[in-house]
Amino acid sequence: MKNLYRITVVVDEETFKRLKEIKEKENISLNRIIKHAINLYLKYKDMGNIDKINIYFDMLLKGEHIILDIDHWLVMLKLIKKYNAMKEFLEEHRKIAIAHGEQLREKLNDAEDFFKRLEACNFFKYIKDRDNVYTLVLNHEDYKEFIKILVEEVLKHMGYNIRIKEDILKLRVYLINRKK
Repeated sequence: MKNLYRITVVVDEETFKRLKEIKEKENISLNRIIKHAINLYLKYKDMGNIDKINIYFDMLLKGEHIILDIDHWLVMLKLIKKYNAMKEFLEEHRKIAIAHGEQLREKLNDAEDFFKRLEACNFFKYIKDRDNVYTLVLNHEDYKEFIKILVEEVLKHMGYNIRIKEDILKLRVYLINRKK
């Protein structure tokens, strides 16, 4: 038999309630829950920070988002352009972005949380240049307009006044102020 070690862990009341719920629902011991949590952490710790993993879980587990290969995404945009449907596509996209902004206004703390969410989707890498100024470094020029509309509408409906400056593969976002 392997050496076993006894440890003591102190948790707050809310954590204790959660542990008890898991124990009853899964019909397993607290010992097994802790072992599983440690193994899960070790398995996924190198995927990125825990915030990014939480974003993935939040988006994917509810079934409202999908994982899509970047090549499929670019082919769809290419075909939308080819069949002269870009204007209609972007109009529909704007409506969806507005709905997202209204939903995310209550869910996210600020614009940076929104940028983290989109960065997790691999649309861009964001850089916080200084307070209220962010640079979004895009992965491909073909979806710059898509991202620009998404950022404009979501942030606008989260209560921000913004200005966006475009470069070839960058969007510089200036947060002017936020209405409460």
